[in-house]
Amino acid sequence: MDRLTPKNGYLYGSILFTQAGLKKSPTNWKNISFQNSPDKLMPAQWNLLLGFRKEFSPRCNASIGLIHSPYVQLWILYPFLNYSIVTNLDLDLFWQSFYGKSNGAFGVIGQTGFVRMKWSF
Repeated sequence: MDRLTPKNGYLYGSILFTQAGLKKSPTNWKNISFQNSPDKLMPAQWNLLLGFRKEFSPRCNASIGLIHSPYVQLWILYPFLNYSIVTNLDLDLFWQSFYGKSNGAFGVIGQTGFVRMKWSF
């Protein structure tokens, strides 16, 4: 599902099913691998994705996405910022925050950030 919004916005959503994924919350998230592969895109079996992308200028755009795995109680928040420094040279900032329920308590599982400079030719 996707929809263009007024003023250069883009709203999108999807459902992802992974046969090999988790069906319930683990007792300890540290034992779960977040390494993706073609047959296991997410650690959970069912995942709901909702996101929004906005272009602020021809050189700068940002997006924010939220993934929820309802049966596993996993939430992933991932904001993204892209800035075109010059033609064919972009700077990208990524962030991922993982939240989940473990041993009856809901909290932060982990967070990662990435910076990428990309030259297109």
